[in-house]
Amino acid sequence: IQDNPDSLRSVFLLYEIDWSFKSAEDFWVSITMIDESLHGNEYYIRLVRLTEQAEKVELGKIAPDFQMPDTSGEHQRLSEILDESDYLLLDFWASNCSPCRHENPYILAAYEEFNGRGFNVLGVSTDTQKDAWLKAIHEDSLVWTNVCSFEKWNDHPIVIRYALQQVSQNFLLDKDGVILAKDLRGDALNEKLSELLD
Repeated sequence: IQDNPDSLRSVFLLYEIDWSFKSAEDFWVSITMIDESLHGNEYYIRLVRLTEQAEKVELGKIAPDFQMPDTSGEHQRLSEILDESDYLLLDFWASNCSPCRHENPYILAAYEEFNGRGFNVLGVSTDTQKDAWLKAIHEDSLVWTNVCSFEKWNDHPIVIRYALQQVSQNFLLDKDGVILAKDLRGDALNEKLSELLD
């Protein structure tokens, strides 16, 4: 990208690897390398919008509120679930996402250990098929509140609002909705909760 700032391939490359950037600041470094002649390109504009949105969900920022139907069709609002929690894992996943399903046992173990001490989980699925979503919830014993609106990825308001770059992502929030950590995988979630609650 640095060597070919005026090449459309550089824009496409950034678009393909957007998931690999850990912060909006790192992403801006690469985006600002792109030559001004390409700033009107549709993919460049999408990248800028994604990065601007990603800045709003960095560590220390307030997680954007939203509401979505749960498994019974009743709308659940993030802020209301936060009112009942000291710490909340906002977990984005889908039934056909292998990394997501791999993480579910770790989340379940953390939930079982810390739920009595104020930890809660809100599972937000990007599934488009209700039957597959419900089946995965049952198979993986996801006993916390799960919501899904069955919208396609590119049109999904929550994907845009949280600048999701891949299906399997999570945000650990405090009771005020402040983002304390992101993408806690495996034992990292348990370790972080031990640090906060022990």
